[in-house]
Amino acid sequence: MTVGRGSYLSEVIRAAGAENVFDEVAASSVTVSLEAIAARDPDAILYLAPDTSHAPDLASRPGWRVLRAVRLGRVLVVDGSLYDRPSPRMPLAAADLAARLARLSGANGAPR
Repeated sequence: MTVGRGSYLSEVIRAAGAENVFDEVAASSVTVSLEAIAARDPDAILYLAPDTSHAPDLASRPGWRVLRAVRLGRVLVVDGSLYDRPSPRMPLAAADLAARLARLSGANGAPR
């Protein structure tokens, strides 16, 4: 499942200075294939979770190691309650995401 440009999370991603690789999708969310994700090969993957202390082991799932973000350990587990619904805390979510992405990318520019 991913988010398209019509989603609140896509707005948070933009506000953080990054690019949603599925921004051409008009729907707020859509089910996509692993092949569609691999074709875009994102620099990072956001994983919304109620418990941010455990990242999913995507590398052990069949096919997921083709993604650069998985190979490099760039799966960001973020607090679903902060990121998944519109609220006055959007600037906090955008700042949190921008800081996380900056740590991943260093001087390589905004991740997508």
